[in-house]
Amino acid sequence: MRKIYSFLLAALALISALSCNRAQLAVEDPLISVSTKIFQAGPEVQVLYLDVSSNCDWVVLKQDYDGNGAAWIQTDHQKGNGDMTLGIRVTANKETTGRQGQVVLEAQGAKAFIDVIQAAADPKPEPEPEPGPEPGPGPGPEPEPEPGTTLNLTFDFTGDPLDGWPTSDKYTHVDGGVKAYYPINGVSYEFILADCDGAGTARTFWKVEKDGPNSLMWASFYRYLGLPAISGYKLTKISCQHASGPGSSPRMLGVCEEIMSSAVHPETYVSGEDPIEFSTQGAYFGFDLSGTVAGKVYYLYCYKLGLRVYNITLTYQAAE
Repeated sequence: MRKIYSFLLAALALISALSCNRAQLAVEDPLISVSTKIFQAGPEVQVLYLDVSSNCDWVVLKQDYDGNGAAWIQTDHQKGNGDMTLGIRVTANKETTGRQGQVVLEAQGAKAFIDVIQAAADPKPEPEPEPGPEPGPGPGPEPEPEPGTTLNLTFDFTGDPLDGWPTSDKYTHVDGGVKAYYPINGVSYEFILADCDGAGTARTFWKVEKDGPNSLMWASFYRYLGLPAISGYKLTKISCQHASGPGSSPRMLGVCEEIMSSAVHPETYVSGEDPIEFSTQGAYFGFDLSGTVAGKVYYLYCYKLGLRVYNITLTYQAAE
C-alpha cells in the first residue's frame, strides 16, 4: 500500500511539472503584431511610422508578392527586439503603373505583414504656360489656409539638383544665405541654404554623387537650412532621413530662429524638442515643434561635423 501511495505522489509531481512547463512555453511563444497593416502612398516619396509589439527578437524583410526583394521599400531598422517604432519609406515612383509589396516582420516563426501600395506617376503632361511676362525667381502662389487644415510637404533631394540650387562647384558664400526654390504642385517653396555669418567657405549645397543617390549636404560646422515660410500656416513637425555615418564626435541637429556667427544660444532654439544627436547611417529623425508662428522662417541647424539628408517632410498647421 505504501508503494502505491508513493507511486501516486510521484505521478502527481510529474503531472504538475509538465503543466508548469506547458504554461511557461505558452508565455514564451513568439508573438509579433503591428499597429498599421496597410501603407498606401502616392507616387512621391513618403514615410510611415508604425508601432511594433513583440516579446522576442525580429527581423525585417522587404519584398514583392512573389517573394523577390523590393528596393523601392526602405526601413530605418533591419531588425529589432520587443516593442519598437519602425519607419517605412517608399522612393518616388516615376512609372505610369502602380506597384505593390510587403514589409514582413518575422519573429522566430511568428510573422506580421504590412502591405505597401504605391500609386503610379501622373501620365498627364503639364499644360503649356500661357504667354506673359517672364516669372521672377521668387516663390509662386501659396495655398490659402482653411481653419484646422494640415499641410504635409515632402522634398526629395535624391535626384538631380533643381535649377538655381547651389552645388559643390556652383556656390559662393553669401551672408544671410542663398535662396533656392522647390516646386510642388505649381507652388514654389523657398529654402535658404546658409553658412554661419562670417564663414570663409560655402558648405551648404545639393550634393551630386557619382554612385548612389544625391542629397542635401551641410558639409561643415555651424550650417543652416532655412525652411519654407507659408503665409497663414505655422511649422509644427519636421522629419528627415539622413545618410551620415558614425564620426569621431557626435553630429548634432537642432531647430532655431536665426542665423548666427557660430554656436546657437539655447534661448534661440524653437520650443518643443531639444537638439538631436545622431550617428546611424540612414536613420530617420524628427522634431515636434511648439510655439511656432505662421509665416516665419525656421532653420535646421547642424553643428559638430556634417550631415547629408535624402528627404525632408514638413507639416504645417493653419493658424487659428
